[in-house]
Amino acid sequence: MIRIPPEILTALETVLDYNWQDEERHYYETPKAERHNHIFQSLRIMQSFVNSPDTVAVQEFSPPATLYEVQTEMLSGWENCWTDENGERITFASRNEAEQAMKDHIIDCVNAVEAGDMVDSPDPASLRVVEVQP
Repeated sequence: MIRIPPEILTALETVLDYNWQDEERHYYETPKAERHNHIFQSLRIMQSFVNSPDTVAVQEFSPPATLYEVQTEMLSGWENCWTDENGERITFASRNEAEQAMKDHIIDCVNAVEAGDMVDSPDPASLRVVEVQP
């Protein structure tokens, strides 16, 4: 199977459609002895390729974007304990974004301890940013 981007397949079809009739007519008007380098032979090869069941238009594959998460050290190991209101794990589009969120979390916890709303704030060493697969 030959996979090609759809825009290339469309371009080939456009070239074939645009040139086919004129070049076919010119080919048959040309003496047989002079046809060996005629462009119509290349158009036939292109048409055979385009119309082959082995030629498939496919969208270009883009690998999934890298994501980052903040993990918390637990007794059982490291895990992402950060979830949204729906219980889905929170991830970040860049390492810098995840690191900033982690720093903001630590600052918020320190402020909560100083205000008497929390007993203790997390040890920064108990948090880390890691790359994860989507």
